[in-house]
Amino acid sequence: MAEIKDTKLKILRAALELFSRQGFQGTSMLQIADAVGIKKASLYSHFSGKQEIFDVLIEEALKEYVKRSVFFKYDWDDLDIEKKYGEITPERIIEEATQQFSFLLHDRVLKKVRKLLTLEQYSSAQLAHTQTKQVYQNQMAYHEKFMTYMIKSGKFKDENPVIMAAQFILPCTAWIGLCDREPEREEEVKSLLAEHIYQFFRVYQRV
Repeated sequence: MAEIKDTKLKILRAALELFSRQGFQGTSMLQIADAVGIKKASLYSHFSGKQEIFDVLIEEALKEYVKRSVFFKYDWDDLDIEKKYGEITPERIIEEATQQFSFLLHDRVLKKVRKLLTLEQYSSAQLAHTQTKQVYQNQMAYHEKFMTYMIKSGKFKDENPVIMAAQFILPCTAWIGLCDREPEREEEVKSLLAEHIYQFFRVYQRV
């Protein structure tokens, strides 16, 4: 949302705050206008309605995610990737996974969008699909490619890359949810994340 300016940005920020606390259905255009400090009618000079506000929020959050997420840094279909970026080691994966974890946990917009999608997934088929796509499908697809690369390059044993991806990423997803609820456990979870990656390499590394 950094590229959107002035009143429009204030509307989006206010709406996100309200949506993440009250849900989409529980928030009115009047409440958004009051939070911004403008008249309700003025909102319609910027957005056609609450749905457009919501759609822009999701779109902008996903743009920011693509720009900053490590998931979009590597093309695991490229078997020469280590010539470009260096050797894939547990320490390197731990460093990048920890950065990704901190980014997801502390980015204010993504944190609120995550809460909003969690709140609304049971009342909206569209949002349930968005939640499944972002939290499960996209992450699984990325990590399946990572596992396939590690198998083809001879680093990992020749096992099912889909199962390997699930074993790798799903604990991380659970830990994000845990830290959302109990932020004081972040350092504990980061230690678990590092040990998880070391153990994963020990289990699957080809010797």
